[in-house]
Amino acid sequence: MAVHVNVGTTDPAQLEQQWEVRAPDVPLVVLNSQFRSIHRPLLQFIHEVEGWRQGGMVTVVVPEFMTRRWWHQFLHNQTSLVLKAAMAFQPHIVVVSVRQHLRH
Repeated sequence: MAVHVNVGTTDPAQLEQQWEVRAPDVPLVVLNSQFRSIHRPLLQFIHEVEGWRQGGMVTVVVPEFMTRRWWHQFLHNQTSLVLKAAMAFQPHIVVVSVRQHLRH
């Protein structure tokens, strides 16, 4: 399952249409965040999914942007760092980072 946290900048219907074309076999869950926060709704949803699993493991894949210059890293990846830190000591949650190289 894929999860997108909508902070008010994305049209959910359009996102769902695009997702259906790109990955029709993977269900998409759109979480709306009224305070432009990604962390709180996502963490709540992960704990909800953990409850569905009844003791099983939940794997969370977090994209991590790789920039061309090392100092650009300070402008990116803050969200992924906070998410990984919040889930680091949670039992039954595995966090996997997937690097995405940014190009100009």
